[in-house]
This record gives sequence, structure tokens and C-alpha cells, in this order.
Amino acid sequence: MYQPFLVGKTALVTGGLGSIGEAICVELAKAGCSVAVNGRRETPSADVLERITKAAAVHHGQVMYACGDMKDRASMAAMVQSVHHAWGHIDILVNCAGVQHVAPAEELAVEDWCDIIDVNFNSIFHMTQLVLPLMRQRGWGRIVNISSILGLVGNANKAAYSASKHGVIGYTKSVALETATTEITCNAVCPGFVDTPLLRKEIVAMAHETYGGDVDKATRQIMTEMQPSLQFVACTAVGEAVVFLCSPAAKEMRGTCLSIDGAGSAR
Repeated sequence: MYQPFLVGKTALVTGGLGSIGEAICVELAKAGCSVAVNGRRETPSADVLERITKAAAVHHGQVMYACGDMKDRASMAAMVQSVHHAWGHIDILVNCAGVQHVAPAEELAVEDWCDIIDVNFNSIFHMTQLVLPLMRQRGWGRIVNISSILGLVGNANKAAYSASKHGVIGYTKSVALETATTEITCNAVCPGFVDTPLLRKEIVAMAHETYGGDVDKATRQIMTEMQPSLQFVACTAVGEAVVFLCSPAAKEMRGTCLSIDGAGSAR
């Protein structure tokens, strides 16, 4: 259990209904934070919100759902305004929304390229531009951008995804420099292969395409290539990393790319 060092703070987490996003929301709530959970659907998953609300209740934190389309600037602006109106401040912004389309570079559809860049990269620009002025008014803030090991290295058939995540790291470092003399920090978390239903689905597809349906063999192959520990990263580990970057101990961590990838980026 964390020390409740985020009591009184509020966080807005984009992509908060996904497996990683939910884990981030839960860990922030456990540290005492009130959490605005973003999703694209007008009606969120009741189960997800219930789990986050249960975590927040320990320190009497609040949870609200913040509907917003990460491909629509006006929708994002309305969402930020709604959260700010409800709580009066947004102290922590976690940009976690993300999509992925897998295809060779010369075969990737233009609309899929645009979808990835809009959600994974452009939304971070929009959200930061909308929330950072509010943090400056308060004199304190934490921006945490969820990048990826593929923001540090490349990967076949994921050119758009890797490009978007490399962009996130460059943007993170630039914002960190622009806020370096303030009490606002900007950092990135770079997970490796995280144990999510989406990744499991991708491995199953790979198994049927290449390994005659042998999921274990496909898993070993992909992990050997990209994650030397041969262990999936738990969603909670990403959430815990975000909480650390919002903690007093990380006050002078600025422009950092915190890798959680089983030594994948160490090679």
C-alpha cells in the first residue's frame, strides 16, 4: 500500500478504460488521487469504474468518467473543461490512449497510419496544450506520457506505431525542457510487452500464421526477440511507474524515459 502522497491531487487519464489505463487509474487512486477516467464511449464499463472507485475509496478520493475522442480537439477541450469545472484543478495528466495496426510499411493503409498518429501522438500534443496552462496556474503538475519500447527501437510491421512512440519521447523531452524551472515535470514510461488481452490476441494470430497454431511457441519466439526476461510486464507495473513519477522522490526526474521491458532496450 502506498503512502497517500497524492491526497488532494486530481488526475486525468486518457485511455483509462483499457487494461493498462485502468491499472494506472487504480494505482493513482490507491495513492490518494481523485481520478478522471477517459474513454471514447459515452457509456463506460461499469466494472472498470467500480474497480477504480473501490481503490479510491480507501483515501476518500473521487472518480469521474470523462468521455472524449482522442482524434477530436474540440472533444478533448470539452472533456478537460468538464473535469476542471468539476474539481477546479487538474494536477496530473497521463496520456495513455493508444491504438495499433500491424502491417508491412508498404502495405499499411493510409487511414490506419493516420489513426495511429492521431491517437498515439497528436492527442498528446492536444492534451498537453489544453492542460499545461492549468498546471502553470496552480504552480504544480505532472505529465506522464505512455510510450513503448518501440519508442526506443524499431519493429517489423509496426512502422507507424513505432514512429508514433518515438515521437512521444521527443515531445516529452522538449516539454520537460520548457518546464524545467517550474514545479511541473514531464516524463515518459516505455513498457515492453504488457500482459493484455490485445497482446494475447496478437500472439494467437501470429501462432496461426507462422507456427501452426502453437501459441506457446509463438510466445517464446516473440519474447526471445524482444524481452530477454521472457516475462510479460504486468499492467500494475506500468501503473506503479506512473505513481512513482508523480511522487516526491521523482521531483527532479524531467524528460526521463522509464523503461519497463525485461531488458528489451538494454541490447
